[in-house]
Amino acid sequence: MRKLTIAGALLWAMFAMSAQAAGLTSTVDPATLPKAKQTSLGLYLSATDAERAIKADPSIVFIDVRDPAEINFIGHAIGIDAIVPIATITQEYNPKHQSYKMKGNPNFVAEVDKVMAREGKSKNDTLIVMCRSGHRSGAAIRVLIKAGYTQAWNMVEGFEGGKNPETEARDHDGWRNAGLPWTYKIPVEISYPLRD
Repeated sequence: MRKLTIAGALLWAMFAMSAQAAGLTSTVDPATLPKAKQTSLGLYLSATDAERAIKADPSIVFIDVRDPAEINFIGHAIGIDAIVPIATITQEYNPKHQSYKMKGNPNFVAEVDKVMAREGKSKNDTLIVMCRSGHRSGAAIRVLIKAGYTQAWNMVEGFEGGKNPETEARDHDGWRNAGLPWTYKIPVEISYPLRD
C-alpha cells in the first residue's frame, strides 16, 4: 500500500509540473544540449519557442543575464522584463583564455527575486532566462534552482546563438539570427541596476 501511495504522489507531482508548464511548448531536444546548457529542471526553449510563449502570455517574466556592457553594444530582445547579470566583466585579463575575467554577481538571486515580485510572480511561476548563447543562462538557472525556482526555462540559443564552427561567427541561431524583434536601446525600466 505504501508503494502505491508513493507512486501516486510521484505521478501527481509530475502532472502538476507539466500542467504548470503546459502553456509553453518546446522544440528543443534535450539530448542535443551540452552540459553547460542543461539544468535539473529540464526546461528548454529555442528563441522562437520563447517568443511564441511570450506573445501567448505577456505576463511570463523574461530576463537577460548578460553583462549590461555587452547588451549595450550587442543589443537585446524586445520584450525582456529586466537585465540581471549573473556576472560582469572585469578589467583583469586572462592570458590563458585570451579574454577578460568575469566576476559573479553576489546579488543575483535577490535581484531576480525583486524582478519577480515587481511582476507579481513567485518562484513557482514561469521565468525565461537568456544570455548570449545559452551557457550563462544555464548557469544562472542552476543558481536559481538552488534558491527554490521551479519553472525557470533556459532559452538555449541565447540572443546571438552559438559559434559557427567554420567561421567563429555567431550567425546561425539565437534570437537575433531568427529575425525576432530586438534593439540597441535600453529602456530605463529594464536597465541595470534595477529601479524601484
